[in-house]
Amino acid sequence: MVILTVLSKEDFDKILELYNMGFYKYHKHVSWALANTIYILETTKGKYVLKIFEDSNIKFISYQLGVTNYLIKKKVPVARNIVSRNGKELLSYKNKNFVIQEYVEGHMPKKLNDILIKDIADNMSLMNKYLMSFKTEGKILNLQFKPNKDMIDKINNFEARKEQYELLEEIKTIDCNKLKTGVIHGDFRDINLLVKDNKLKAIIDWDDSHKDYIATDISVFITQFIKKGKIEENNIRLFLKEYQKNLKLKNEEIKAIYYFTLDRLLGVILWQSKQMKIHHDYKKKLMKDQKTIIKDYKALKKYGTKKFMKLNKAKT
Repeated sequence: MVILTVLSKEDFDKILELYNMGFYKYHKHVSWALANTIYILETTKGKYVLKIFEDSNIKFISYQLGVTNYLIKKKVPVARNIVSRNGKELLSYKNKNFVIQEYVEGHMPKKLNDILIKDIADNMSLMNKYLMSFKTEGKILNLQFKPNKDMIDKINNFEARKEQYELLEEIKTIDCNKLKTGVIHGDFRDINLLVKDNKLKAIIDWDDSHKDYIATDISVFITQFIKKGKIEENNIRLFLKEYQKNLKLKNEEIKAIYYFTLDRLLGVILWQSKQMKIHHDYKKKLMKDQKTIIKDYKALKKYGTKKFMKLNKAKT
């Protein structure tokens, strides 16, 4: 894996001088983070996470910090940002903006059992509910209703552009006025969740956070229940039931979740193609994952809207 920003022990020593976090002991690059550079940093005072923003401007990074600090006050599990000696969360080193966060003990969920699904659904619905009131500038991106200009005609023998056109026609049937809006995480899935003992310990990586339809956040997580071309119906039923104990969803929102999930899968397929050009050493795995996502997309499309809507009404 290509490390976008390589830091040495000497670099970490200089960075730590800006904090009251002890002295350098060890660091490890987090290989799965493709867009930004992330290190696990261990010092004489404990473990931390150092995140280098490779392509985000200061305004957007500050907005992310504002969102996470707001959620900390609401007791939603997110990683706390460490403040430097001069009282700042966001600093710069060698022309790169970075933050250091507390290290949360936990791991990415490899398997979602009933207890964990309920806990994630509960925390996610509270997160969405609170962020409906978070003040932010800008309009809803509304990306699901627009064609992606970067879409490729054919990806891995998959007619991507044709699928996008057909999906857009279906999405246009959704009544946007019936969809709740607010700031969303934007990439709420296993890779951005830390769990331990069947409990969600932290929601991480807010790089895709923006104002949008709440159904968008839910659709991203729903993709976790589509694996190797199979729809995990019981898990979707359970998730939707638990989620709505805090935040009720209208029928139109369930319909939107279905189509937005297809749109998400289509977006991931395109994203994987782009990443193959950047991370050549990761190409083989990306190619394999892409074939799986294409299979998932086809399975969900075949499943259909009406059948998906019934998952919200069926008993668990």
